[in-house]
Amino acid sequence: MTSALLRGLRGATTCVVDTPEEINEATQELLLVMLERNDLDHDDIVSVILTTTPDLTSTFPATSARGVGFGTYPCCAPARSTSPDPCLAAYGS
Repeated sequence: MTSALLRGLRGATTCVVDTPEEINEATQELLLVMLERNDLDHDDIVSVILTTTPDLTSTFPATSARGVGFGTYPCCAPARSTSPDPCLAAYGS
């Protein structure tokens, strides 16, 4: 029997303004860079947790993630605590 390799990753980025376009771009870039830098494929992902600061409300980052292929496994986006900068974070395993 072989065991699956499980990794936990974390990444963060910022948004200049609270618009769906800005959040989409930041979310998608963050996730694709995380895959590339860690030499992972979509098939290596089990789930994704995306968080935002309370000032980013124009769209859900999980919706943005689905736009680049992150729709075949759970993507959730709970609210995050306050930060001085508009921030988006991604956690994956």
